[in-house]
Amino acid sequence: MGRYLQAHPEGPYSYGLVGLGPGRPAARPTHERWLKQYLPLVEEGRGLWMEIGDGDLFTKPLAEGVVSSAFANRELYLALANYGQNRVDVQTANAYVPLADPQSAPQPALAA
Repeated sequence: MGRYLQAHPEGPYSYGLVGLGPGRPAARPTHERWLKQYLPLVEEGRGLWMEIGDGDLFTKPLAEGVVSSAFANRELYLALANYGQNRVDVQTANAYVPLADPQSAPQPALAA
């Protein structure tokens, strides 16, 4: 991995757990934060629908580069990933509470 980074200093980069070593002090806390948010989504018995495009969860089609997945069991979780370079606001048909801020009021628009 070290030889690859030396040969390709401008990327593309690997964002896997290999990066938890020296030189990236924020990598472990960032990984722990995201892992904590995803743990409720993957508990035993949970169902998953990946890459939701058209359907009744959104008021309009998702922007190019935005991918959505739904995790359902006792609660419904909606996960968004934005592979583009710009922030995208996604309008949902129902209000959702951000998992990072469960005390906040439900919102019909999510940022990706």
